[in-house]
Amino acid sequence: MGQYNTQMLKDQISGKIDSWAVRWDAVNFINNKLCLYPGKSLVQNIGFDGSGIHSGTDNYYYVNPSNQPVILNSVPLIECNDARNALIQFYKQLNKALFYQRLRKAVSLKAWVQKLNN
Repeated sequence: MGQYNTQMLKDQISGKIDSWAVRWDAVNFINNKLCLYPGKSLVQNIGFDGSGIHSGTDNYYYVNPSNQPVILNSVPLIECNDARNALIQFYKQLNKALFYQRLRKAVSLKAWVQKLNN
């Protein structure tokens, strides 16, 4: 499960975070299972319309779903370091973008509150 996911699971158990993903990873790990994520999405995530619990409104994850089925033949059960590194880079950039988005909102809110107080 890796050190990162282990800490996230501890945070989940203690109530510091609320994540279905860390629970999904833990169940797979405990049951000695792997999860295959296809390279093309078959669904459109509509949870970023402002109604989701853990998200605001953004289009970071917006993709057009594929019309083609995922054909799975024999796949070697090895981790792809290139894919892992690509995901790490994606989430690093995403976290930076979300940080700056939240910072801009906080600064904007502070200015708005200052105007109210004057």
